[in-house]
Amino acid sequence: MKKVLLVIAIIAGFGGTASAQSKVAHVNTQKLLDTMPSRMVVAQSIEDYRLMLEKELKEMQETFGATAMQVGTWALDAERVAAGRPRIAFETDHKSIPNELGVLNGAVHMKKGCYRGQETVAKIYNLGNPPRRLVMLHLDGSDVGFPAAGTKVENDGVVVGFVGTVARHHELGTIALAIVKRNTPVDATLSIEGIPANQEVIV
Repeated sequence: MKKVLLVIAIIAGFGGTASAQSKVAHVNTQKLLDTMPSRMVVAQSIEDYRLMLEKELKEMQETFGATAMQVGTWALDAERVAAGRPRIAFETDHKSIPNELGVLNGAVHMKKGCYRGQETVAKIYNLGNPPRRLVMLHLDGSDVGFPAAGTKVENDGVVVGFVGTVARHHELGTIALAIVKRNTPVDATLSIEGIPANQEVIV
């Protein structure tokens, strides 16, 4: 008799568990479905977002057209040089490192990453200064032509670096970015193909 009651109790237990599991699973599924937005609601939200972007773009174009004007690359280069912002392949060569270009903690993160030359960059950052520096040159603007990118920069006939971008600024006149040796005196008047130039240290 005890064995019969034990078997009945086990069967009842399994049945109750299965029923509970089925009920719980059904309730959870229904709650999940209730919290999900319908496909039509999602589609309408996407359409509203698209229309909002189109409106903002149109407003931006109208504002830009009313307050600004198109300019060429010469004007953009002039503003970039005046801001002291180097450009890859113009103010760089095969020996360039970020330390001498003023892009540390901007284009280069000092606390993470792994890249070629990282040890050199970190050592110079922590222990000293790079052997070269970025400067802005104020050139004698009497010459109509510009020195080409890569032209040597000299100090008393000794090559101390090279010029990158040369531009004619509406306020500063003829200016250029150049990479020169750090031991070049800041007050020295440099020469680029015979054109005298004064320095303004950037890095």
